[in-house]
Formats: sequence, structure tokens, C-alpha cells
Amino acid sequence: MPNLITQILQDTSRPNEWHAMVVHFPVVISVLGVGLALLLLVTLGRSHWVRWLTVALYAVGVVAALTAMDAGHDAAEHIHAMHVKLSPQAAAMLRQHAEMGKKVWIFMALTTVLAALTAIPKKPVRITLVVLALVASLSTAGWVAVTGHYGGTLVYQYGVGAPATVNNLPQK
Repeated sequence: MPNLITQILQDTSRPNEWHAMVVHFPVVISVLGVGLALLLLVTLGRSHWVRWLTVALYAVGVVAALTAMDAGHDAAEHIHAMHVKLSPQAAAMLRQHAEMGKKVWIFMALTTVLAALTAIPKKPVRITLVVLALVASLSTAGWVAVTGHYGGTLVYQYGVGAPATVNNLPQK
């Protein structure tokens, strides 16, 4: 067990590994959040604990998304610093993944605010906001899924950021 902890701590100092670790938190949060938003809809926004749990989850999602974005930026800089030559397709996908990744925290924040606003007691307003929070949570999950797909394609199809790629690709 101490070796595993040591390995994990060492991995946090390597940008590619750190990004791979933290990027999964926004993914999980976006999926769990849809379930909570659905539960919020089922309760018509009357359940305080469902509302505030949803708000708390998405607030954590904002932090997780910002952390993943920062880690992704560091990982991309590391790849460029290693003078890894990317194919035009991989470079374009990396740009697209980065641009989408920069917006994940915004989706999370919007969903957080909409879920919090369901505390407004006026029933028609509350129900409208519950529906909007559900739409926002589905949009967040979709955005995160596409962003993650691009990231997965970068690693598994193009080998970008994989240790073998960073260590074995020809240098510029």
C-alpha cells in the first residue's frame, strides 16, 4: 500500500497523469447531476435536501472542472515542451478538446445557479427553474461527454499524452 500511495503522489507531479486523474471528477459529477436534476423534477423542486445536494454537487463540479482545465493546460504545455510532433488531425482535436474543456466549468456553474434558484417559493417560477436546471444538467453531461470523447480519442487513437508517446515519439 505505501508503494501505491507513493506512485499516486509521484503521478500528481506529472502533468499528463495528473490531468488523467482529475478529469474523471467532472465526468462523474455530470452524470450523477442528471440523476439529481431528475429527482428535483420528480419532487417539483419542493425537496430541500435534493435541491441543496444538487447545488453542492454542481458547485464541486465547478471546482473539479477548473482543476481539470488547469491540469489539461499543463499537460498540453508539457507535450509541446517535449517537442512531440502531432499529426494535423491530432493537433486539431487537441485544440477542440481544449476549447471545449475551457467551458465545462461554465456549464457546471449555470446548472448550480439554476438549481439554487429553484428555492424561489412561487410554484410556476420554481417549476420552470426545475425544468431549466434539468435541461442545463443534460447539456452539461452532453458537453462533458463530447469533451471526454475528444480527450479519449487523443489518448487512445493518437497516443497523445500516453507515456509511450511522450517517451518514444520522434522529437522535432
